[in-house]
Amino acid sequence: MKISDLKANDVFSGILFCKEKTIGQTKNGKEYFNLTLMDSSGFIDGKVWEVGSSAISSFEKGDFLEINARCDVYQSKNQLSVLELKKAKEGTYSPTDFFPKSEKDIEEMKASLKKVIETVKNPYLNKLLQLFFDDKGMEKFATCSAAKTVHHAYIGGLLQHSLNVATNCFYLGKVYKSMVDQDLLLTAGLLHDIGKTVTMTDFPENDYTDAGRFLGHIYIGAELIKEKAKEIQDFPNDLLLKLQHCILTHHGTKEQGSPMLPSITEAFIIHYADELDSRIEIVKEELDKMEENGWTPFNRWLNGSLYKG
Repeated sequence: MKISDLKANDVFSGILFCKEKTIGQTKNGKEYFNLTLMDSSGFIDGKVWEVGSSAISSFEKGDFLEINARCDVYQSKNQLSVLELKKAKEGTYSPTDFFPKSEKDIEEMKASLKKVIETVKNPYLNKLLQLFFDDKGMEKFATCSAAKTVHHAYIGGLLQHSLNVATNCFYLGKVYKSMVDQDLLLTAGLLHDIGKTVTMTDFPENDYTDAGRFLGHIYIGAELIKEKAKEIQDFPNDLLLKLQHCILTHHGTKEQGSPMLPSITEAFIIHYADELDSRIEIVKEELDKMEENGWTPFNRWLNGSLYKG
């Protein structure tokens, strides 16, 4: 049984990955352990109410656990009340089976990305993309998550999101053909989140690195592009500045983390192409959680609820 299959009063018996382990306190002052448990279908909170249990000291976050638990519902969300648990023996599970992955085939997405690169005719931008997406670069990019929790937070998430943004850019570039440099637009679409290869750790952690916390993926992305462009002889400075500008402005506003505001057409399109894909992914994830038709709980990223009919 997967986490996403659980319903109220279901009994779960199986192996889950422990992403977090913290001590909480009830309103009455009683301590309990709060676990964040996961498998490839998602996350669920686990509660261990007997803090004196010897089993609780036998594992730490980052371990795989054999768990017997009951599924309860608290504030419209499923959670597991743990009845028994112990650290799972190595060899009884395959670690990669427990981490969320893109529903799309990663090898097919890698091939699609290479096809996008082939359409970029500007020799400097084409070479830049080839340098970023050589075998080593592609492998890192293809396994990276696009976020910790908000959207595309799974293996292959960064690749899927970047391809979607580039696809949005392709069609928008056709609509506004007379106003845009299509090669610049597609390059920026593929590279807008390249900094996340540095700012996000691999699964199972899928958390922010020190560089990510200190500098953020936007600034790091612009710097990565600057450094990579130095490897290309006579890379035009004005082209580099425009590409970096698209990276630095892709969140659209300073309140959303961009140090600069868009000032060229390509930067505006990148911002809205990114915003569209990230929001639609959040919509998808919210609707996928709904077992029945009706209204979802309030979502702060969408600033409202969704209706599933």
